[in-house]
Amino acid sequence: MKDIKIEIIQKLIKYNIVFTEDIVNNINNVIGNKKALIITDNNVNRLYGEEILKKLNSNIRINNNVYKLYFDSGEATKSLKSLEKIYSFLIDNNFNRDDYIIALGGGVIGDLSGLAASTYKRGMKLIQVPTTLLSQVDSSIGGKTAINLKGVKNIIGSFYNPELVLINNKFLNSLTEREFLNGLAEVIKTAIIGDEELFNLLNNNNLEQIRNNNKLLENIIYKSLLYKKDIVQKDFYDKSIRRVLNFGHTIGHVFEAHKDLDYKHGEAVSLGIKFASLFSVYKNLLSDREYDKIIEVIDSFGLPTVIDKDFKFKDIIKLLLQDKKIVDNKINIVLLDRLFKPRIVEVTKKEFKTVWEWFNENNSSH
Repeated sequence: MKDIKIEIIQKLIKYNIVFTEDIVNNINNVIGNKKALIITDNNVNRLYGEEILKKLNSNIRINNNVYKLYFDSGEATKSLKSLEKIYSFLIDNNFNRDDYIIALGGGVIGDLSGLAASTYKRGMKLIQVPTTLLSQVDSSIGGKTAINLKGVKNIIGSFYNPELVLINNKFLNSLTEREFLNGLAEVIKTAIIGDEELFNLLNNNNLEQIRNNNKLLENIIYKSLLYKKDIVQKDFYDKSIRRVLNFGHTIGHVFEAHKDLDYKHGEAVSLGIKFASLFSVYKNLLSDREYDKIIEVIDSFGLPTVIDKDFKFKDIIKLLLQDKKIVDNKINIVLLDRLFKPRIVEVTKKEFKTVWEWFNENNSSH
């Protein structure tokens, strides 16, 4: 018998990121008379969820076809239990593949909603409405969806794109300073790996100036999204260049997931940026002067560069080797050839241990 060759040409992926204060009309224009399920958390529901639901259902075309489901805020919501709750709701209310899920919230809600949309009836339509700085500059675009399992972050997931992303930075007015900084850490990461102009914007403005200047804030969000868009378009399935977006994340995810620590994603990434920068110096890729510039930016916003607990390397490496970026027990980490020039480098456990010890001996400089 002859071999049978299958070649599937994927359709072109297109969607818009729209900066708007009119979230409701933008959603109206997209969903028409289809059903939609808003998925949100209890905090966002209290601030915006009920109002958006009422306004959408007041539209004659929609005719009360929009529903809402909300979860507790926090990383624990990214679970199989939450996913099953969404599936049950969709089944009980006869949702179809051409109906919509609207993710109204931060990265947790975006990731959970995206996975539900990508798998229910093998894919329904998705609108992302990110309400935190972290989700606006990072997780709402690029198509990564996921939940956690057995303490491993984002271990179950898919690549699935939204139909539309709606950005309204007025949502950010309700964020605490800690939550705002949680997102700003991802902006800092983006600046360090590829945008000198963004790096200078962060250098020249403090937290208060960024939060209180709407035009400046929108420009920072825009530049962060533009960089990620360019990377994702080149490598949607995260096989090569897209991995540079993981700068600071390899060990950052370990800090974030560790049961004895209480770091938000951005705080853990901030520590991860310091670790990766130290590793870059160790490998003679990054100069002392550039390392100091990186730490100065992190310090200027009060993000962490020091862990207040001691950990044995064996505990760190055990968690690290569960990371999906680790292949055949080889540790691939994003380092810096110099500022704005990331590079994926394969390192040994021995090297990792050396830099880990160095990292623990450090405060804000090496």
